[in-house]
Amino acid sequence: KDPEAICRIVRHDASSITLVARVWGKADDYWTVYFDVLEQVKAEFDAQGIEIPFNQLDVHVKNDK
Repeated sequence: KDPEAICRIVRHDASSITLVARVWGKADDYWTVYFDVLEQVKAEFDAQGIEIPFNQLDVHVKNDK
């Protein structure tokens, strides 16, 4: 009736680890819970000093003159 929330690693990528968090609630509350969980996870990552990686591209300009 009241399943526990879970958080698991689902994938190791080149520069990240993908997590899944599953919580239970009423279907009518889906989007509210979805966005609340995302915001709470981001706030906790910030509080713990966990940075979210991003792709970076270095561009070098070469002048052949």
